[in-house]
Amino acid sequence: ETLSFCMTLDEDMNYDCLLLQNLHKWVAVESDSVQPQTRQEVIRMIDIAAENLQALGADVTLDNASFQQLFDGQHIPLPPVILAKLGKDPLKPTVCFYGHVDVMPAKREDGWKTDPYTLTEIDGNLYGRGTTDNKGPILAWIHAVTAFKLPCPPLLPKVCPSSYLLLP
Repeated sequence: ETLSFCMTLDEDMNYDCLLLQNLHKWVAVESDSVQPQTRQEVIRMIDIAAENLQALGADVTLDNASFQQLFDGQHIPLPPVILAKLGKDPLKPTVCFYGHVDVMPAKREDGWKTDPYTLTEIDGNLYGRGTTDNKGPILAWIHAVTAFKLPCPPLLPKVCPSSYLLLP
């Protein structure tokens, strides 16, 4: 489900909570780019990011990349690349955001204290695969641009409803 940012806010949820809610959804996608069997999840994560950019009003295209040759000789398509453009004024400066929404494999046996694909708050810190590399930063860019672009500014800080803080 794609949220249309500012327009979905009600008095129980502020802008920070919306960012957490979206990050929870993004982290839940097991977009592990190493395992061929999770390639569809990588593509699903790209589609989710593209939908978020479209919700901003960006012109979004997905450009197909090449193919990847696996160790067994099999060729599988690489995930598409998102190209998005917001605004058309040639007199305004251009800002480029570059990142990725795939992640490296993660399992609890690898040392995770919680499920890596469930956003979890521990002692005021958020943990989940991709929160810092690089789903979280991309989502933060999208939310920052949203705050500047939409006519409704983020609401004044409120206490986040407990249902948005995901405890272990």
